[in-house]
Amino acid sequence: VIKNQRSSMLGGEVPFVEVFPELWVLNDEQYEQAKAILHDWDQAKPENTTGWTCPGCGELHQQEFTSCWQCGQDRGG
Repeated sequence: VIKNQRSSMLGGEVPFVEVFPELWVLNDEQYEQAKAILHDWDQAKPENTTGWTCPGCGELHQQEFTSCWQCGQDRGG
């Protein structure tokens, strides 16, 4: 069971720690399976969510930009 799965919209109305999603394992036999699911989810998160560095000039950019504003070089793969 995922508690608070859709509670993030309440942010600001209730204490933020009250809306964190929680994985509740109701059946002890499923504990290891739940741990594996959490591990897989954690490994699937992107490593760099803060930005990228231009390979041409070294300028730091936010993640949503696809080309460098300073030198015009594409972000690349």
